[in-house]
Amino acid sequence: MDKFFESRQWISIKSAMYAIFSKECMKCKKTKVILNIDHVKPRHKYPSLELDIYNCQILCRECNLEKFTDTADYRDEDDINCIVDYVLLNKWITRLRFNPIKKKKKKKKPLWKQSYTNERHSVFRLTRKY
Repeated sequence: MDKFFESRQWISIKSAMYAIFSKECMKCKKTKVILNIDHVKPRHKYPSLELDIYNCQILCRECNLEKFTDTADYRDEDDINCIVDYVLLNKWITRLRFNPIKKKKKKKKPLWKQSYTNERHSVFRLTRKY
């Protein structure tokens, strides 16, 4: 078996696809069959798209073997929108997780500036003629 299918990135894409879609083939709509995550554009022709979730679809073993190395997309517009929503939601969640919203703190003046201004005002008050 290819090491690609054991990689952490592929396993996360695979689990995301199963989480997004129901357990049915996108071509024949069969359930209760062995399902595969298929690349719409084959890996050997488009190696740069092998880890792109937008290039994946769920097919049963029969439909996947039928397709073989063709570029065939059996997803409808709703399926693609579900993938887009999932990706955007994950980006938003990771942003919140790693960059939590923090309250802005007031910038304090350095101590030497505070003491200088305080001294200056006190000196000014003492020397001022009323």
